[in-house]
Amino acid sequence: MADNGQTGWSPPPRNLIESGRSVTGPHLTLFLLKKGPNSIDVESHCTFTASPDDKLFGLFKRKSGDIAAGTGGQGKLELLGGTGKYSGITGACPYKTNYMPQNNIVTFAHCDWNK
Repeated sequence: MADNGQTGWSPPPRNLIESGRSVTGPHLTLFLLKKGPNSIDVESHCTFTASPDDKLFGLFKRKSGDIAAGTGGQGKLELLGGTGKYSGITGACPYKTNYMPQNNIVTFAHCDWNK
């Protein structure tokens, strides 16, 4: 499954953008779904694009929850570097995803990172 949509950070990643603003932009996500006995495991490689030169790479992993509308789950997001102002970034944090009607997804994460 692939998703080509919009993403946002709120609050924004520390020192990467103007304080107090969220960032939205296109992203490309490739999902690997594996049905377990009580949940759907998700592994998702993402590229978040703030500008053509500034891309952040991430890996979402989760082993709980579902993907049907009205459900969701919690997992771990790993920041894997990027290009431009995101070059050399690493970090990790927990995240929570809610699956909404009409194939909309809302994900919440607050990551500590190093550069």
